[in-house]
Amino acid sequence: MNKIKYPFATSLAHLFSGILLFILTGQSGYTATPSLDQLIEMVKSQQDKEAFQIASSLRSEYEGDPRFDFWYGVAAINTGNISEGIFALERVQQQYPQDDAVRMHLGRAYYLLEEDERARREFEQVLQHGPSESVQQTAERFLDAINNRQGRYRRDTQAWLQAGLGYDSNISSGPSGTTYPPWSLPLSGTEQSDMFGSLGIGGSYSQPLNPTAQFSIEGQLENRSYEDGDFDNTEAALRADLELRRDTQTWGLFLKGQNLYVDGDRNRRVSGGGLEWRNDLGSATELNAFLHYSDLEYPDQAVRNSDLTSIGLGFRQDYSGAWSPRLFATLYYGKQDADAATTTAKALTERKIKGLRGGVQLGISSDLNLYGVLSAENSRYGADYPLSSVPRDDTYYSLQLGGSWYLDKNWSLKAELRPTWNDSNLGIMEFDRTEASMHLRYDFR
Repeated sequence: MNKIKYPFATSLAHLFSGILLFILTGQSGYTATPSLDQLIEMVKSQQDKEAFQIASSLRSEYEGDPRFDFWYGVAAINTGNISEGIFALERVQQQYPQDDAVRMHLGRAYYLLEEDERARREFEQVLQHGPSESVQQTAERFLDAINNRQGRYRRDTQAWLQAGLGYDSNISSGPSGTTYPPWSLPLSGTEQSDMFGSLGIGGSYSQPLNPTAQFSIEGQLENRSYEDGDFDNTEAALRADLELRRDTQTWGLFLKGQNLYVDGDRNRRVSGGGLEWRNDLGSATELNAFLHYSDLEYPDQAVRNSDLTSIGLGFRQDYSGAWSPRLFATLYYGKQDADAATTTAKALTERKIKGLRGGVQLGISSDLNLYGVLSAENSRYGADYPLSSVPRDDTYYSLQLGGSWYLDKNWSLKAELRPTWNDSNLGIMEFDRTEASMHLRYDFR
């Protein structure tokens, strides 16, 4: 079976093949002879087609020699001649049954043929030998990919619990002062800081409908309690997704609902849905786009009721090498329309939004991930702000710096620092805020 059924499998294998060759070249017990030099150099430089042609020309002379069979097998797998590659590497394995370089490439070949259990055995055997960190990470990535692929064909249920502590420098996102002519605020409406604790619970359920379609639903409930108790809040969210895959593209249709409670009273209700699209351009590059709609309802402030529609386009790029960096960015545009036709409603809620979000994620090790995300969003409102002769014009900036440390397969620790700034043409709307938090999470696996 030389044709790969799933482009994702081919993309992932090519992503890892370069890593495998770099990592394992020095670990295999096969020393090149002069007649094999060109083949080996071609494989190492990822000139796969040329390497396979050379290997084919040398078969009659060297087939059965483990030094040749190893490099011939790798070249065959890299060019899609997977069955030939497996036969060659299995000959080597018979003579060197403990060689992890052979096991890694055999596992990769079985993965491409979707013989997931055979691939899993090879990678798990390598991990039992206590390999180097680089080999361990590569084997674990293949195992994760196998689990993800098998998840397409079986139902899956997950659940988690989370507890955290943190500090909030500006609980209500209020300005620093009380007087901004022609407005004045009570002291309670200005910037206030406090410590908080949080508790959260969540879960998800997914059900494949067929090999290219999957339904999933996820929900979470999180409470944040401040020391003074004035801004305690609880957020409940639920989302249902239908995902359709075809070749390199994935289409998603979702519905969502969210309720925010402050001091025990419902402060905001959000309901809506949208359409999302992803396209894998290769093993390490993805384009994505979305169209989202939300209906916002404020039970105690009906003047703020509105509809929000947004569209966006983004990309993701993964890099191999140290720390496996991932870069991503999204550009989006939105429009929020007030439900009421009054000037006050338009001044408070009706706006046009332009935003940009970008960041980097680093896999420092198999147990530690770090990330940084920078966002900027401009909002221009539709009518003069009350007691003002100009519409409100804000630019909101946010920086997220954090990381997750996976203590074992169930426990993880996450820390995050998030400073935000809101610049506005109306002084009463300007504020700075910094949130710092640490959460301990348990995933039921």
